[in-house]
Amino acid sequence: KITDPNNIVVASDGSIYIAVNTGNGSKGDSVIKLDAAGTKLAASAELKEAFGVCIVGEYVAACSFNGSSSEVAIYNQSDLSKVTSVVYPDAKKFAQLGLIGDKLYVLDSNDKIITSSPIKIPEKAVDTDKAPATADALSVTVLALAASAAAIVVAKKRH
Repeated sequence: KITDPNNIVVASDGSIYIAVNTGNGSKGDSVIKLDAAGTKLAASAELKEAFGVCIVGEYVAACSFNGSSSEVAIYNQSDLSKVTSVVYPDAKKFAQLGLIGDKLYVLDSNDKIITSSPIKIPEKAVDTDKAPATADALSVTVLALAASAAAIVVAKKRH
């Protein structure tokens, strides 16, 4: 049973992604993918306190509203297999995220906005079982997002 849809986004192929609660969280517990008609469950991924979703190139990014364990998780659009995630020590309870141009924005419940450095979106999703040893565009993106978050937190503490 699906309850409490928190956010919805539609990919260019019409697939629908929603942060939902299937009964294991107060905000949400999963990200689901529905077919373009919205009638068939195509994939799902667990994410404790799932709250926001957005399309990032060939990926789906989702954030969690989970206190000190809040994270931004990155999934392949095709099957919602998890590619990576980022946790920010001084930002908690992520309420929303979105991609504008080449920057990913994450909003936490304390009105703190985390902004990534400009990112390059890879054209094809990374197969985590065959990931190259060298950094690809996604890992550079994740590192840039983490570095930006740290810089913003430090700047806010100084003011």
